[in-house]
Amino acid sequence: MYGGLGMKAKLSVEEAQDKAVKSMFRGNHCGPSTLKVLCQSYNLDNEDFLWAGINFMGGIAMRQQAPCGALSAAAIFFGLSHRCPMDDKEKAQKAIEKSREQAARLVDLFNEKFGSITCRDVIGYDFTEREKNRELIESGKWKERCAGSVNFVIKKVYEMMEKDDNL
Repeated sequence: MYGGLGMKAKLSVEEAQDKAVKSMFRGNHCGPSTLKVLCQSYNLDNEDFLWAGINFMGGIAMRQQAPCGALSAAAIFFGLSHRCPMDDKEKAQKAIEKSREQAARLVDLFNEKFGSITCRDVIGYDFTEREKNRELIESGKWKERCAGSVNFVIKKVYEMMEKDDNL
């Protein structure tokens, strides 16, 4: 099945946020949890797709100067949601443009909300510094900050997908 306009979510935004945050707290981290829930909600539930987000943890592979994993996962989701046969050049070009438009808009909204798109800036800690990492984990602040970014991303993706349905 190919994605695009007319995709309806199986879960409410609140259910999706709850599932993603619970998955993240069980050790699946922000990127894979976000991608997994978005794909499940929009009938793109394919384990291959989920593996595509596995490295979006602590930015990319704990390199926090990279974008937030939830944001990166959403960018993958937008591509998946608009996929179509590449041999239909006109349709593929429209799908590419729509996917990029949505991803760019989400990056802008995320940056406005959090003041940055990088994991390190959003979390406020450097994972590579052992003592800071321990402090972050013990304080529980990562849960609040990471859950905030995951919830924001899922809400905005839902809003954008709903807007597409009304075109």
